[in-house]
Amino acid sequence: MPLPLTPAKFTKRLTEFPGGLIIVCNILDGIDQKLLDDNYAQTLFDWWRTLVNWKGDRTPPPGISDSDLPNEIMGCFNILLYHPLPNAFRPGESRPNFFLAGIHRRLRNINNFGKFINVTDGNVFLQHVIHEDERRRLFGSVTSHFTKTPSHELSLFMGHGTISVVLRDSSTVGNPDRLLWIAPDRYNGTSLSDVFPRPDAANQLRDLLGLNHYTKGTGLVALHLPLDAVKAGVHARPTVADSGGHVRFKSRPDLPKHFKQRAWGFTVDLAKLSANADILDGWPERVVEPIPCWWFGNLTITPLGFLSETRGKIKGMDDDATYAKRLRVAHGTQKDILKRLRGYI
Repeated sequence: MPLPLTPAKFTKRLTEFPGGLIIVCNILDGIDQKLLDDNYAQTLFDWWRTLVNWKGDRTPPPGISDSDLPNEIMGCFNILLYHPLPNAFRPGESRPNFFLAGIHRRLRNINNFGKFINVTDGNVFLQHVIHEDERRRLFGSVTSHFTKTPSHELSLFMGHGTISVVLRDSSTVGNPDRLLWIAPDRYNGTSLSDVFPRPDAANQLRDLLGLNHYTKGTGLVALHLPLDAVKAGVHARPTVADSGGHVRFKSRPDLPKHFKQRAWGFTVDLAKLSANADILDGWPERVVEPIPCWWFGNLTITPLGFLSETRGKIKGMDDDATYAKRLRVAHGTQKDILKRLRGYI
């Protein structure tokens, strides 16, 4: 039985499967980038390991097998960040706030950005964000937002160009339990909006922004977020906790010029990863607290179409193991990583 895990065994196990290694490398990179401090890392590892052991103690015989342990570890990371913790777990202790640790990386020239872009699932947008009256206007009927949007309605939606829509006041732009990921529309003389009219806009934006969790057949929509909406909320450079264990997140940019842009994280360009490019930096990104829909009234959006392919599933090319190896290069061997991790356990 692999549990309970001592601190040393826990960190060793993390380095033995792709998801754990990706998180470990991003924690170390976050420390190197001065986004996180030693105490943050120690606290995160401690709460994470303790939760894994706590769950293991309460798993009926034969318990958690070694082959199932990676999934349990990743599941506990998600629970620690996003879900209510069991009352019996660390009673009397308050869960630390692991989010927005990069808030000190302020975007001092924010007024230079005209707008920001968020790309999201069109089906989720129709179910939970757009106002019911707006759906009636667009499609003639409305299904319950608790059911899957009919495929014909989503197809009609994906056929629209850029439009302004009314949102439902009770909802938020961005999952209310998580953070909203935003990218500047313009960067280095290039605009994301230039991609919108292209037939493969969904694929291109998904790749550039590192959104490998969106798979073939998903309809994507770009939300045009005005500058004032972003300025009104708390926003920060993203860290590994903000990513929630997203397997294509990276704390460390590849290009030296991006190191100097300390207020920005940079996405992983999925097309570059698939092509085994030396540089994986995609587009600048930040995170902001979810924005209440009533703030906008009307919001400009661009349906991008349907994804024609899935990323991240080709072994040795763009899968989790391949990406984990890319991140590990900056930290040496497993032995090197474990030696460094001793300082945080």
